Amino acid sequence: MFLSNRAHDHVLAPRDYSAPDVFAAEQEGIFRRSWICVAAFDQLADSGQQVAIDVGGVPVLVRNDGGTLRAYRNVCAHRHSLLARPGFSCRPTLQCQYHGWEYATDGRLSKLPDGQSFKGWKATGARLDPLRCETAWGLVFVNATPGDTTLRADMGTLAAELDRHFDGLRLYWTQITEHDVNWKVIVENAVEGYHVPMVHRETFVNYAEERFHDHVIAPTHTQFHDLSTRRSERDQLIDRMLFRSERLWTYSHTLAYPNHMLSWAGFYREWVVVEPLGPRRSRRIGYGFFPQNLRLSGKLGLPLRLAVGEIARRTRKMADKILGEDSSLWDSVQRGTESSTFDGVISAREERVAAFQNWVVAHRAQQ
Repeated sequence: MFLSNRAHDHVLAPRDYSAPDVFAAEQEGIFRRSWICVAAFDQLADSGQQVAIDVGGVPVLVRNDGGTLRAYRNVCAHRHSLLARPGFSCRPTLQCQYHGWEYATDGRLSKLPDGQSFKGWKATGARLDPLRCETAWGLVFVNATPGDTTLRADMGTLAAELDRHFDGLRLYWTQITEHDVNWKVIVENAVEGYHVPMVHRETFVNYAEERFHDHVIAPTHTQFHDLSTRRSERDQLIDRMLFRSERLWTYSHTLAYPNHMLSWAGFYREWVVVEPLGPRRSRRIGYGFFPQNLRLSGKLGLPLRLAVGEIARRTRKMADKILGEDSSLWDSVQRGTESSTFDGVISAREERVAAFQNWVVAHRAQQ
């Protein structure tokens, strides 16, 4: 059931989806202070692998040194260049791309090319700014603001649930797209099903009846649990043949504030990150997971591997189709917010949108 039976105020104004000052306030108050997923662990599993990315407008470098992941502000102490260009790379040492300064794992300067030309300067103060970095649920997270809290503590009660659904998984694919819309347009679309009859006629067809809805609204997240169950004899046979654990027989979708959208159904798990690139530009990154505990040994090993591969292929195809249906409307929503004179209104079915908007307003920096 819905948690409320009445309409909600649309607390975000139309300008909140495009104004540069609002975007800056969100970067400062939300993204710099939150744990943000920057990569899948498999993408940084080997020593020397690294990724450079912005978190809340802060350039960040996450690097694997001898099996330990560490994060730094991606700025050289010499003349302020980015240590590494944005994206993934692999380097034997933590070295600045501009003049070759090298740093030890604690961030201290370890190699100074042409050191004799720096006479009179004390290198002891040249040290990279460390940032908080943690791994969990097959992913890598960074918090760009100094502090003592951990990822799990900041996730609250959701952490234990994520342990159940995202531990022991294998990354099957990464889905990356960029869109000329504000990040909130993508998030709000994902947390409501009111649009389903118009946008997803070929996939979901219609939204579920209220009696099949279980909404959760918590300080750190919101959730939708589909209470309808669909279990065929064919599904049970697949379970016994392929997997060592039973599948989930309901669909669940979670928004972990501010920008992590998680879903689990059957054996499939998806973790989507919406990265704000500008007031009107966003990157959407989806990570698709399946369990590792497959029954792939013995005489049926090869056929079973092929079967799992086919399940993964079809699931990815469906994920691409759903994304295509949703993203086809995002531009219209963005353009509408930039011309609207209305206050807007949110239905009880869309109450997770209302909760998200209230959270954004409460956490963005004061303007």
